[in-house]
Amino acid sequence: MRSGVTTQTMNNILIGPGALYKGFVNPSTPGTLIGATSGGNTVRITREYYNPEIDGLLGPLKGAGRVVKESAEIEANLVEITKENILLALAGTVQTAYGSPQTHALISSAGAISAGNYIDTIALVGEKSGSTQPICFVIENALVTDPVEFPLGDGKGTVVMKTKFTAHYLQESPSVPPWKIYSPV
Repeated sequence: MRSGVTTQTMNNILIGPGALYKGFVNPSTPGTLIGATSGGNTVRITREYYNPEIDGLLGPLKGAGRVVKESAEIEANLVEITKENILLALAGTVQTAYGSPQTHALISSAGAISAGNYIDTIALVGEKSGSTQPICFVIENALVTDPVEFPLGDGKGTVVMKTKFTAHYLQESPSVPPWKIYSPV
C-alpha cells in the first residue's frame, strides 16, 4: 500500500485547536489572549485566480494566470462570553454603565463602524509537532462582519459565541494582502 508518510511526517503535524490572540506582534509576543474556545478554530485563505481564455489552448497556460481576489478569515467559537469579547465581535457598538450602583455594561449599536473598530491583528497560534516554535496565522485589520450567534441551547452543551474575523485591506496599500503565516523551520 502506498503512503505519503516519510521520516519527517511526525514532525509536521498541527496539534490542537490553537489559541486566539489580539494585538499579535511576533511569534514570541503573540498579544493578548482572547479566551477559551470550543469545537476547534479555522483559518481560511481564499484566492480566486483568473486564466485568460486563449484560442487554441485546451486549458490554462502556465504563467498566464493571476490572483484577482484574496481574502482571509479566522473562525472561532468563543466559550468566554465576556463584555470585552462581545464588543470585539460586534463592531460599531458602544457600552454604557447600567444601574445605580452599576450592575451591567449596556452594549448597544453606535449605528456605524469607525476606523477604531478594526482590530489591528487577530492571530491563531498553534503547535506543530517536532517544533518548539509556534505556528502563527495572522490576519490584519479584522472585523467580524458575519452574524454573531449566541446559541443558548438546552443546557446540555457548551454555549459558544460563534465569530468569523475577516481581514481587511488598507486604503494606502490596497494590493498588499492582510494576512501572514509564521511557519516554524
